[in-house]
Amino acid sequence: MGWFDYPDDVGCFAATGGTESPQCSDGFDNDGDGLTDFDGGQSIHTACSGGACPPGVSDPDTDGVADPDPQCVDRPWRNNERPNRRCGLGFELGLILPLISALARRCRFGRYTHSRDRSGAAGPGVAAPGL
Repeated sequence: MGWFDYPDDVGCFAATGGTESPQCSDGFDNDGDGLTDFDGGQSIHTACSGGACPPGVSDPDTDGVADPDPQCVDRPWRNNERPNRRCGLGFELGLILPLISALARRCRFGRYTHSRDRSGAAGPGVAAPGL
């Protein structure tokens, strides 16, 4: 690359950074999505010119312009080309939790109140309180 250390080396986030060749500026398609690095791989494999890109530079639409990995754009120091996916139970659970809670209360208390009608009177075969 020809760059040395922070702040000149785009792969260095800070002077105390742990790596100088993170995935977003190493010249490889680390996540297999067909796109390479913050600049499409041009800083490693030379720039596109004359409507063509050299091998190693990502240009899936073959328009002669390098296509960078969207996970790396503006973050050449990032050491992960994979998208930030936050999976699991999150805010969706918060949306349905009141419904689940209401159903649970209804089921739990419904077993004990089915022997009384809505007015509170004891049903057949059930002794009224105090008798």
